[in-house]
Amino acid sequence: MSGDQATKSGPGGSESESAGDALTLFTQGKRHLLVKDYPEAVSSLGQACGLLAAKYGETADECGEAYLFYGKALLELARSESGVLGDAIEGEESGEESDEEGEETEENGKDKGEDENGQDKAEEDPKDKAEEEGGKDDAGEGESTTENKDGNATEEKGKDEEGAANGEEEEEEDVSNLKLAWEMLELAKIIFQRQTKDTQMNLKLAEVFLNLGEVGLESETYEQAIQDLQSGLKIQKEHLPEDDRRIAETYYRLGMAYSLNNEFDEAVQQYSDAVALLELRVKNLEVKSASGDKPDESDAFYTIEGEIKELNELLPDLRDKILELKEMKAETIKAVSDLIREGGAGSSKSGESSAKPIETKSASNITHLVRKKQKADESTATVQKAASPEAVPAKIQKSE
Repeated sequence: MSGDQATKSGPGGSESESAGDALTLFTQGKRHLLVKDYPEAVSSLGQACGLLAAKYGETADECGEAYLFYGKALLELARSESGVLGDAIEGEESGEESDEEGEETEENGKDKGEDENGQDKAEEDPKDKAEEEGGKDDAGEGESTTENKDGNATEEKGKDEEGAANGEEEEEEDVSNLKLAWEMLELAKIIFQRQTKDTQMNLKLAEVFLNLGEVGLESETYEQAIQDLQSGLKIQKEHLPEDDRRIAETYYRLGMAYSLNNEFDEAVQQYSDAVALLELRVKNLEVKSASGDKPDESDAFYTIEGEIKELNELLPDLRDKILELKEMKAETIKAVSDLIREGGAGSSKSGESSAKPIETKSASNITHLVRKKQKADESTATVQKAASPEAVPAKIQKSE
């Protein structure tokens, strides 16, 4: 009887244990992500995804949220490593090259200056040389020497090929986090798109699109980033209040994407939409405060007055951002236009330049809210570009 019970409980117990382990790993991964321990978050969430996929199937509904958080963790890990990984790889490669050069020098020195017994060939006795030449008639000894040389060469070639393969594998692992983040988010998108009847699932789908947009910004595929962010914004506007700060955050991300893609006018429009939304929220909060309504926030430290103050401090920064973009656009157009006119005047026989001002766009930055990234413009001057999407001001997001 006990054997029958063990047989019945065996498979069920295994499945239950697997689901429990996945839930534990998922919870741990979310906690690691919250405290910005990205390597541990990636490890825990990756294991959770593997267990869930093995139990329910790779595209099962149960895997969607785990894929989303795993993708987010991979994205953050890729960001954290992007600043230091390049230097480390370059250092390792230069070190390997130095070792290889040293080995080649040593081998060449040995071949030229010494024989196989470590003796100097230049000081070799003529009698010994004659005996050595006579010994070459021994077929067995000759074959043995040839085999040793061929064997050593084959072994060294095999080691070189193995080392090259290992180097390629390490390089693939170094650059795979961002790509893997995209793949996991794409899987999450497929899963959530099947569950759009529920508002919460729609919002999760919007979150997936927004994270895909961040991957696009990080990988500098700005057109795709804009497309993903617009998809997320559309869902948010359908399922969130019109003054929700998450929408303002998405406007800001879109403004950043457009500016990085050298589309000033669109960037200004997105930042202006963010400002308009936050201004509307301030008005609505003031009305709620005047009417004596209690805040519907779960945070015990939240106050309506505190959020109003926070937004009023943030709005001037966003307005300054808009002004900076407009000024940089005008300055860039003028600089490029001057260069074209000067070139046209030097090559035109009539002395008249037919060149029209070309609109060359560039991104600006909020000095105290957005991390700076600079790139040199070969034709004009140094242009400052806005940083990765992680630099979105935390104050835009709702206080929790």
